[in-house]
Amino acid sequence: MNTALVTGAIDHITAVAMALKREGFEAFAWEGPRPGAADGLLPGSVDCYVQLPLAPASPPAVDTQPVGVGTLVHGVDTVARVSPLLAPDAIVMLVTAEPGWDRASRRVLHVIAEAVVAKQVGNGARVVVVDNGEASAIAASQNHCPFMVKLCRFVA
Repeated sequence: MNTALVTGAIDHITAVAMALKREGFEAFAWEGPRPGAADGLLPGSVDCYVQLPLAPASPPAVDTQPVGVGTLVHGVDTVARVSPLLAPDAIVMLVTAEPGWDRASRRVLHVIAEAVVAKQVGNGARVVVVDNGEASAIAASQNHCPFMVKLCRFVA
């Protein structure tokens, strides 16, 4: 059985973890930006890591500001903290469903997160950044196509 770890806002991580369980994953959900050693996950044991936003997505306002450096740093910092748990061929899915994310910001997050993961677990792990945080889309894409995200648009 594959192991999945989901982090982010409590009101969304539970739905994603349950959807992953329905797809056959042993799923763990940790609230907040910094998962600890809870649940007994061993280094190299996580096949799928999904990082959800810390706040639920809301409809974009007309005057939505671009994502700030703090948001990018949070995303990369959390990946760095989780990366020792990742399997060498893990999938890392970063969900950027909040307002303010644009193509350039997603690309920066992707490149830096990919470098962090490669340094920790090697080049076999895959990092994708998606803008669709629907639980069923995340779960289905992880189970049916491990190296590509079918139901979510990712940054090329």
